[in-house]
Amino acid sequence: MFFKYNVTEIDVLDGPFKEYIDNLAALATKNGSININLTSCASQVPTRAYKSNKDLSIDRAEKAKAQIIAALKEKGIDASKITFVKVKSFVSGPEYNMDYLINKAEYEKYQYIKVSAY
Repeated sequence: MFFKYNVTEIDVLDGPFKEYIDNLAALATKNGSININLTSCASQVPTRAYKSNKDLSIDRAEKAKAQIIAALKEKGIDASKITFVKVKSFVSGPEYNMDYLINKAEYEKYQYIKVSAY
């Protein structure tokens, strides 16, 4: 899932998110538990809302974890059956050149979370 600048929360009403949660719930039901890897990223564009872009990335990961757990609990999956095996947060993308408005689309490629489960 990609995010706009400084956005840290998933739109839980978004169709693809709801579909992904349905798939995770089915996997957890089938296997009895679920293991999740989560990677979050922030671009190199400076932020004033956070101490650093790394902090923005960490906050994005923490909020995603909480939102995934809450959504799975709504589907009847016990939180004790959900394990986050790897959670990585980092900053990536091209160096910021005072050109956010011009190259916004390029920088937004590095504002994301990636979730995989097994």
